[in-house]
Amino acid sequence: MAKNYLPFARRVYLDVPTGTRRSILREQFSSGMGNRTFLSDVAIDLIYIDPRTGEYNYNWQHGRVLTERMFMRLGIFGSPYLTEDFYPIALFNDSPMEEAGVWRLPKPYTIFPGERLKSRVQFSPGGAVAPLPHLPFGGYYATWPSIAFHGVRQDNKRPIVLYDTRPSTFDGNDVFVDPPLGTPVILQGERLQCPKETAVDIYAVKNPVCGDGQQGQFPGVQIWSPDGRKWWDNDLWPIVLFPTFVIKNLRGPEWVLDPSETLQIEFENLPAYAFERTFMVTLRGQVEVEL
Repeated sequence: MAKNYLPFARRVYLDVPTGTRRSILREQFSSGMGNRTFLSDVAIDLIYIDPRTGEYNYNWQHGRVLTERMFMRLGIFGSPYLTEDFYPIALFNDSPMEEAGVWRLPKPYTIFPGERLKSRVQFSPGGAVAPLPHLPFGGYYATWPSIAFHGVRQDNKRPIVLYDTRPSTFDGNDVFVDPPLGTPVILQGERLQCPKETAVDIYAVKNPVCGDGQQGQFPGVQIWSPDGRKWWDNDLWPIVLFPTFVIKNLRGPEWVLDPSETLQIEFENLPAYAFERTFMVTLRGQVEVEL
């Protein structure tokens, strides 16, 4: 029977106090569909707590350095860890930063003639979606809400891009005007529709954010399949499509999991460094379903 591979993402916010170890709960990384899963990657981002104010800050440059001083190990529940000892998170990174803004799917996700994808993009008050939903912060670039799905036509095997973007908006001085902050932009134009004459196999997804993360311009993005299924739980999760710190590539046969298997990650915050951090961990992959 023919198969399809539905993209999904799971996210966990995990506090790891100084001198402790913490593990992500098994059910938090389950696809929830009881089928075989093809993992894509896992991203680890570190959220900084300002010791002077107690507020969360998303300083990607500072956090990236700290990946050398925070420790982890990972594996599959019920199987040995890749490393029995804990090692700096940075050692697990095997994906180039320049490609972080492209989600490369491990299996083709097929949409069929006439079907249409849909996306939602929101820039929050304060300039961007904060790492934690209730904490806004300032600073943003001008950026067009956009989405692009890179694929291959099944009829002639030629490349195709399904995409949409918000129409350009300028003020009286011909200066680009961002979408209203806090107002979601829905992208579901005809260019996101599969051609009527052929199915399309999608291999990658991209949104327009691809800079250096300066000032945290990371809009909340959601994607819907043609049947209305959301790709992840929270419409306001930032950087689902643009991980910024450490990305462990899981696109390999050893990371194809049976329905009973789940990825396991355990973190350690050594007292010698005394860093208070919240780990924002994002797992991406696909669920195999029968057509």
